[in-house]
Amino acid sequence: MRFTSSKLLLLALGLTVTIFLGSASLNGDTTDPATLHIGGGAGTDCATGCAGEPNLISGNKVDIYQTSGGADPIPAPQLLILGVPNDTTNLFGTDPITGVTYINPYPGGATTSGSSGSSFFAGAMGPSENVYDFLGLTANNSNSFTNWAAADLAINGITANNFGIYELSLNGGVLGPKGLIDVLFTSGALPLGTFAVAYGTAGDQSFSTPFTEAGLTTTTTTNVPEPGTLLLLGTGALVLVRMKLKRGAQLAGL
Repeated sequence: MRFTSSKLLLLALGLTVTIFLGSASLNGDTTDPATLHIGGGAGTDCATGCAGEPNLISGNKVDIYQTSGGADPIPAPQLLILGVPNDTTNLFGTDPITGVTYINPYPGGATTSGSSGSSFFAGAMGPSENVYDFLGLTANNSNSFTNWAAADLAINGITANNFGIYELSLNGGVLGPKGLIDVLFTSGALPLGTFAVAYGTAGDQSFSTPFTEAGLTTTTTTNVPEPGTLLLLGTGALVLVRMKLKRGAQLAGL
C-alpha cells in the first residue's frame, strides 16, 4: 500500500491522539497525581515551590501545598508523613503539632483553623522500601529509602540505617486547588534530617508528594527560587546592563 503525504500526516495525527489518550488513561483519575508540595510554611520562600529535590526546610513550620489548579478538593483527614533518620522508637509522647491552618487558595484566601490527631508511629523503614508502600498507601514510589538516605548524607552528613515513619492526621478543613495547609510544630520537634511528605484522597483519586517535592529539615542554606523566578531575575539584570550601556553611549556622544 502506498501512502501519500496527506495520508502520512493523518496517520501521524492518529498516532499522536492515540498516545495522548493512552497517556491520559494511564494518568487519569484513578492513578496517583503527585501534586502535593512540601514547603517551609506560609509566607516563606519555599511555601509553594523551590528548586529543591528535596526542598530544604528549617524551624518548626511545614506546609502542604496543592500545586494543581484543577485538582479535586481533598477532604480531611489529610496525612503529613515524617521520616526520621536512625529512629526505631516513638519520639512523640504527645501530639507534636500545635496549630493547623487551611488557606484556600493561598495566599490571601479564606482561612480555617484545623487540628491534628495523635501521631501514629509505623515503625522503621529500611533499605529497598519506599514510604507509601511501607504504610500500605497507593502512591508514587520515589520517596524510597535509597533517595532519602542519599539526600541526607549529601545535605546533612547523616548516614541513615533506617527511617522512623510517623503518620499525622490533619483535620478541620478541605485542601483545595492551589490551597495550602500550614502546620506549626512545637519547637525542636523535627529532628535534623527529617523528611516530610503528604497524602490525601478525593473520591477515587489519591494525591501524594514525589521525592522532588518532599521536605527535608536542615541547617543548610535555603533553596534557590524556581527557574521561572530565576529567569525574571536574569531578565531584570540584563535590562539594567543595557540601560547602563545606552547611558554610557549617550554620555560618550556629548
